[in-house]
Amino acid sequence: MERDLKKALALPKLKLPGRPRVERVEFAQITDSIGDPALRITVVLDEATSDEEREWSRLAPVADAIRRALAAAEIDLWPYIRFRKVSEQALAAAEG
Repeated sequence: MERDLKKALALPKLKLPGRPRVERVEFAQITDSIGDPALRITVVLDEATSDEEREWSRLAPVADAIRRALAAAEIDLWPYIRFRKVSEQALAAAEG
């Protein structure tokens, strides 16, 4: 499944809008709060992403593209999608 996820979530395949600029998409297979297998997807945004570009109306097309890519790859795990700037993701990774 790891290889299928990498392929499905590759930036060129996702056909994302130009803004906000997505640096990368990270994922991990998790168990959600009710015990079901799921995906934690972190969309890492360019550090220069403005507050306006972080409004849901601008992020929703990115989330939709990810959901479409997972469906096309027949990956049926629920995607919990979050958005962070590069520095925010680095801080979260450092905190463990």
